Amino acid sequence: KKETLKMPIISITSPSHLLKTIFMILLSSKMFCISISENLVCPTGTPKVGLPVTKEDIDLLQFFENLEFLEAEYFLWAVHGYGLDIVAPELAMGGPPPIGVRKANLDFLTCNIISEFAMQEVGHLRALRSKVGGLPRPLMDLSSRHFAHLFDEAFGYKLQPPFDPYRDSLNFMLSCYALPYAALVGYVGTNPLIQGYESKRLLAGLLGIESGQDAMIRMYLYERAGKVVYPYRHTVAEFTIHISNLRNRLAMCGIKDEGLFVPWQLGAENRTTTNILSADYYSLSQWRTPEEILRIMYNTGSENAHGGFFPRGANGNIAKNLFKLECGIKNFHGNGGNCETMNSQRHFIKQLIGRTKSLPLLSVAISLDLRICLPFSSSATPTGTPIQTHRKKSLYTSFFCTLIHLFLRCHRLSRATETFSSMRNYNLVPDIPSWNRLLHHFNSAGLVDQVIILYSDMLACGVASNVVTRNIVVHSLCKVGKLEKALELLRENESDTVTYNTLIWGFCRIEFVEMGFGLLSDMLKKGVFIDTITCNILIKGFCDKGLLYNAELVMEMLSDKRRGVCKDVVGFNTLIDGYCKAVEMSGGFEMMGRMKREGLSPDIVTYNTLINGFGIMGDFDAANCIMDELLDSIKNIDVSYVGNKEKLDHDDGENKGLVVGDLGLEPNTITYTTLISKYVKWFQFEKALATYEEMTRLGFFHDTVTYNCLIYGLCKNGQFHEAKLLLDEMRRGGVDPNHMTYSIFIHHLYKNKAEKVAANFQSQIVIRGVPFDVVLFTTLINGLFKVGKSREAKDMFQTLLECNITPNHITYTALVDGLCKSGDFKSVEILLQQMEQKGVLPNVVTFSSVINGYAKSGMVEAAIEIMRKMVSINVSPNVFTYNTLIDGCFKAGKHDMALALYEEMQSNGVEENEFLLDTFVKNLKKLGKMDEAEAIFMDMTSKGLSPDHVNYTSLIDGLFKKGKESDALQLVEEMKEKKICFDTIAWNVLLNGLLGIGQYEVQSVYAEIRKLGLVPDVQTFNSLIDAYCKEGKLESAVKVWVEMKSSGIMPNSITCNILVKGLCEVGDIEKAMDLLKDVVTIGFRPSPAIHKIVLDAASGHRRADIILRMHERLVGIGLKLDHTVHNTLIAVLCKLGMTRKAMSELENMRDRGFSADTTTYNAFIRGYCKSYQFQKVFATYSQMLAKGVPPNVATYNTMLASLSAVGLINEAVDLFNEMKGRGFVPNANTYDILVSGHGKIGNKKESIKLYCEMITKGFVPRTSTYNVLIFDFAKAGKMRQAQELMHEMQVRGVIPNSSTYDILLVGWCKLSKRPELERSLRLSCRSEVSYVDERTE
Repeated sequence: KKETLKMPIISITSPSHLLKTIFMILLSSKMFCISISENLVCPTGTPKVGLPVTKEDIDLLQFFENLEFLEAEYFLWAVHGYGLDIVAPELAMGGPPPIGVRKANLDFLTCNIISEFAMQEVGHLRALRSKVGGLPRPLMDLSSRHFAHLFDEAFGYKLQPPFDPYRDSLNFMLSCYALPYAALVGYVGTNPLIQGYESKRLLAGLLGIESGQDAMIRMYLYERAGKVVYPYRHTVAEFTIHISNLRNRLAMCGIKDEGLFVPWQLGAENRTTTNILSADYYSLSQWRTPEEILRIMYNTGSENAHGGFFPRGANGNIAKNLFKLECGIKNFHGNGGNCETMNSQRHFIKQLIGRTKSLPLLSVAISLDLRICLPFSSSATPTGTPIQTHRKKSLYTSFFCTLIHLFLRCHRLSRATETFSSMRNYNLVPDIPSWNRLLHHFNSAGLVDQVIILYSDMLACGVASNVVTRNIVVHSLCKVGKLEKALELLRENESDTVTYNTLIWGFCRIEFVEMGFGLLSDMLKKGVFIDTITCNILIKGFCDKGLLYNAELVMEMLSDKRRGVCKDVVGFNTLIDGYCKAVEMSGGFEMMGRMKREGLSPDIVTYNTLINGFGIMGDFDAANCIMDELLDSIKNIDVSYVGNKEKLDHDDGENKGLVVGDLGLEPNTITYTTLISKYVKWFQFEKALATYEEMTRLGFFHDTVTYNCLIYGLCKNGQFHEAKLLLDEMRRGGVDPNHMTYSIFIHHLYKNKAEKVAANFQSQIVIRGVPFDVVLFTTLINGLFKVGKSREAKDMFQTLLECNITPNHITYTALVDGLCKSGDFKSVEILLQQMEQKGVLPNVVTFSSVINGYAKSGMVEAAIEIMRKMVSINVSPNVFTYNTLIDGCFKAGKHDMALALYEEMQSNGVEENEFLLDTFVKNLKKLGKMDEAEAIFMDMTSKGLSPDHVNYTSLIDGLFKKGKESDALQLVEEMKEKKICFDTIAWNVLLNGLLGIGQYEVQSVYAEIRKLGLVPDVQTFNSLIDAYCKEGKLESAVKVWVEMKSSGIMPNSITCNILVKGLCEVGDIEKAMDLLKDVVTIGFRPSPAIHKIVLDAASGHRRADIILRMHERLVGIGLKLDHTVHNTLIAVLCKLGMTRKAMSELENMRDRGFSADTTTYNAFIRGYCKSYQFQKVFATYSQMLAKGVPPNVATYNTMLASLSAVGLINEAVDLFNEMKGRGFVPNANTYDILVSGHGKIGNKKESIKLYCEMITKGFVPRTSTYNVLIFDFAKAGKMRQAQELMHEMQVRGVIPNSSTYDILLVGWCKLSKRPELERSLRLSCRSEVSYVDERTE
């Protein structure tokens, strides 16, 4: 058009001009035709060789028509309420309409987006149909029910109410989160397989639009990432993460799908946590195969099992072929050869079972499993004679069973389960011995749920169970605490002694030994034989509960040689172990004597048990005495134990041989390991290592347990490097580290926040093929919680469940404790319900963790409710449970409730300990109630509690702070009399207390304490420096600083803060800066606290150049520029009204990558309020909201104070209402501002109303607030009300100041000059007092 405009106008009035015009038109049209036919301007880019579309391309691209149908129908229906049958019926090709789809409740923006997406999908179907041919539309389930099930599976529990994608725009976009991405990754994965150039062009075009749709959806959700999806209490970001995790689990091919936020290790270049576009390590698109996509879309985790979005499966050759069992040995179609082949393979697999460490051979077995294809399907009847058919089926069944045993032996539990399912899909039914072997192996592997499934399947096949079968099932049920079902199985079927013994063991295991004992009567009635094992199980059950007398009675009652029930060594050893654990060694030795009198010889287990008992007590002299006797085998030297003291008897009395005699026993590896473990427990690491060396010298084999004990001790002592060297020695000695070894390392690494090293050990576990068991998973869960990775910990628990490992009460306790500490109480409630459903009973530790979580979060009532619940299920709270609750009550300000709990604890017979005493002293000290603290201290000590140095130190500190120096010093003397050692903390408390009295010189107090043998630490020196700074003796403080460094004690950040603050307060900023330069040389860097101290001091000059110069100097000597530092600088400038300078610093802050936060905006608002620039105040406030930066109560209080100060009380009220409307709870400062504001403008009624509201909510007004109210009454001549208000003020602990008394004096003086108003004032006073009384009540 532009060229036409430039051409001159041609007149066609003459024939010649007309001919010229026609010629030009023809010429231009000719050129146009040439350009179209030869594509000189826009070439097609078609290669000169190759096919446009290959046969393989057709199958691959047609597969994606399933996904395009899914998206097209879903989007069309959501927007219009109808689908392809209206928009483009020819594309459906007669396929069935989708199930449950309907129009969604979308807003205008979302409706436009989805409408465009819908039409794009229709275009994609047309393009695919034109290039590779169309497929009939598959049956698709787009119902709310299906989406609800999908999201329930993603979160691991049922969402209430069920998730409905059609409810609103946000729900719909969350449901769309999965759809374009599935096509996107599928197209990326298919790209290398495409051959034809037209196919490649088509795929690239489809990929571009699908990736754009996915980016649009993710951006839509990212903008709302922090929004909570009503009513589920989960944010949008959490929804995306759970959906992505579900897809990864279903696809079973690693992480190829990520939510909107990821750990920085998975972010772009390992530097981002936001994840707007999901990508791999190199920030390239992820890819998936058709198999992975079907596993996700079917929502079954299997490409062979239909379901999910495609109830009858997807269409096309790829999906249809995958549905058929692809695994197969193709030569299994004959009659004789295949049986021989199967037989040889069965023997080959049996050989593998004995060689489970050979991973290459195991992989061969797995490949065999994948290739198994029987010559008949699950529905078809095998051909051949009945004998041949039976022979084949027997061989096939035997092969499957052998393969299952191999997988279970190699801890491939999921593969074992899948193989069993495959066997049953072919209607192969094992015989009863094979069923029993399978049940036993699944039970041994911990797959309790699978045992129940197998048993039910066995009965459904018509195979009658025998007593062995039922014994395995009963044992499995007892393992998970499902004793009612086990009891039901026992009573409904034939049972033997093993059945009853197993059930008794189950009751004893959960400390219901009395119920187990009650089964004896049932055994006698049914004539079931009671054997020695029955007796020993009950003995152990009573011993575990500490009921040793009952255990002895059971032994005496059930022992009967005539019936073949004899007392044995196992029973006596169990009793000895019970006495040892109860720290009653004399009882253990008595059992030893009875054992010998019964004609039984103690074995090495007996002596190991005694050594363990002495080790529990820390009595290593007695333990080593037994060890020496075992080593020397000296006759006639026996050890007896009376009154908890060892005694050597060198006579031939009746005690001969009581402990060690000429029995020919020698210590074994367990003996030494027991001694090592007890040395470690009592922190005697050198003796533990010496015992290890002696063990080596004598030629004893070090097993895994020995090494684990030493490694645990070294890690516990902080000697991680030595522990690592021992691990290397362990490997060189041919001892393989097990799951416990790695658990010890991982536990201590997470405890010390060394998560990267812990992750390295986790990788070693995988590389070395160590099976993950419940202990290792529990350690990982606990460790991840310790480093603040609660989401990863929860994922680890899900992994545990997916591995078919049954969590025990320790696992649940670790998970509960972590969730409580992270504040996720909703998940805790769900977890407790799961424990109840799975028969894992919470113990006192589990409940105490929940109570601790609630108490620390201030939810004391909920914590007490949990304690009531634990009591209702016969779990008795211990002193630690009560201690947690009492501490929580104190912290919540519920002093009376804490005392009531203490009384309840005493009435329940729970004894106090040092921790409880410390809780009382510490909290009462904070409340200033030292008289009560002293009373409780005396009460507990009178009951026999021996306070430790921590209890004394805490009480002494409180007494000094309360001004009770004489009582504190009396306790110091008491500590000396009781020979309770003073640690450095105790000395520091004494030092601070004496210095705080103000009657002693710093140097003299320090010198006296040094005479008593105190070795000063950094806290001691900090106290001295602080005392000198408070006295203004900065030179002396600096001298202490020098002495501190010369003593080899390095100053810490607190030391620097104290001294720098002291120097700055006296105006010696330069000396403070010199000090900071000095500490830089010993490795310290200025902290944000130091930065604030220096800038606050520099602000005294009220010059921006000095403030900025000090800031730059601090940066120059190593101050790290972070958010806090920038905010401090801006706040100092704004405080002086230098908002322009502050604004330039804000720009610098943004240039360094820090955005303004709430603190930053608060500083500017404070600066503008200082100069009453309200236009800028509200502009900043509006900008803050627009940027998505949340204000806080301090923001509103600053603005309210400024508005109230200039009398704009109406504007202040409006702002106050807006504050409450945004969900902010006013604090005491808010009420102080408003009460004062109303009072200053004479709005007495409103000020009194707010005052009453403030008091009702538990806030105590400031002195200045009371002064405003008192002045208001005094001004009106209502002095009686003013006087009563001051009295109320004092009752609430608010001390009147000089202004309070001035107001009252002036008021009384004015009133005395107006006697004529007395009558009217009296009447007015009465009405006002009644109003105040009503409001106060």
